[in-house]
Amino acid sequence: MTGKNKIVHFLSASDRVNYGDLLFPLIFKNILNKFDSKIEFINYGIIRSNLIYFGALKTHSYFKLIRNTGKFGGNLVVGGGEVFFANWSTLFGFINPIYAYLKKYYTFNIIEKKYKLSKY
Repeated sequence: MTGKNKIVHFLSASDRVNYGDLLFPLIFKNILNKFDSKIEFINYGIIRSNLIYFGALKTHSYFKLIRNTGKFGGNLVVGGGEVFFANWSTLFGFINPIYAYLKKYYTFNIIEKKYKLSKY
């Protein structure tokens, strides 16, 4: 945090390689800066990522979002593709290909339900 008065925490699906999802925070940040250049914009995803090679913004993790909003306040904006009505199991499948593969199997789903593997 740089000590600016206004903070916008932006949560989106910009922590995975999907060009459309990578655009949401870029567009929002650009428009936000046109209205008020003193607003601090912080981008979050489920996990910390650095996809600048694809033209994206870096993301901080969801856990950092929880910590930062409690510590610094500010406004939360949720934007992008599959961020509403998604559960942790679905979201975890986007960032972990092994987990996504195993979710195809009934036995794994029983184990997942019992031990809540996507929680960790």
